[in-house]
Amino acid sequence: MSTPGLDDWEEVTPVSSALPPRLAPVPAPPDRPVGPAVLRFLEVGLTLTVAPGARVGLGRDPDWAPRTAAALAGHLTVSARHAGVTVAADGSATVTEEPPGAVNGTRLNRTDLVAGVPYPLTDGDRLRLGPRISCVVRLGRPPAPA
Repeated sequence: MSTPGLDDWEEVTPVSSALPPRLAPVPAPPDRPVGPAVLRFLEVGLTLTVAPGARVGLGRDPDWAPRTAAALAGHLTVSARHAGVTVAADGSATVTEEPPGAVNGTRLNRTDLVAGVPYPLTDGDRLRLGPRISCVVRLGRPPAPA
């Protein structure tokens, strides 16, 4: 005779330590035109274009983030080496909060980033550096006129 409930166990596959699907880089669909990532910073009037195969640092350190340092210099809630955006040759893009982590955090839409982990970017995403600076991400198309 079996004990009710105890013999009903079934073998369970262990959970993988791999990143959830949203955190894993996503290749560009083959029909998507390869183009730059455009980051439009709302509060500081800055638009950056990141070409495929390039990386840009986001922060206040002029040596590490020369394209954003001047615009963000007065914004002390942004770390010197806050985050980086990388665009692959296929046009897919990721953002990574720089280790050991930004003091005031980095947020992609409603997700708080973990330092050192690349997060895929999609067209229309909102990236926030600390509590006061944000940008809208546009992928695969040239920047709109200012």
